[in-house]
Amino acid sequence: MSLSNMRAELKRFGFTQREVAAYLGMSENNFGLKLSEKVSMTIDEAKAIHEKFLPTVKMEYLLQSDGDKPTYEEQLAAYADMVHEHASGPRNAPEAA
Repeated sequence: MSLSNMRAELKRFGFTQREVAAYLGMSENNFGLKLSEKVSMTIDEAKAIHEKFLPTVKMEYLLQSDGDKPTYEEQLAAYADMVHEHASGPRNAPEAA
C-alpha cells in the first residue's frame, strides 16, 4: 500500500522527498514510510504538503491509497506460495486407466 498519487505528483512538480521531509521537520526516511503507508500521515501533514507543494492538485486524489494493490514483493511471495502448493499437491492421485 502506498500514497502513490502523492509520490507521483511531488515528482512531477520536481519536489524531492528530502525537500518535503525537511519542510515537515522529519527525516526523509520517516516521510518515505508515510508515503508507503507504513506510518500514518497526519491530517496536518497532508494539509501542509497540499498547501506548500501541491495546491493545484485535489487533496482527495493525493490521499488515495493504492490499497489492496500488492507490492512486487507480495506478488513474488504469492507466486512462490502457488508454486509450492502445486509442487506439494496430492501425490496419490488416481492413475489414468
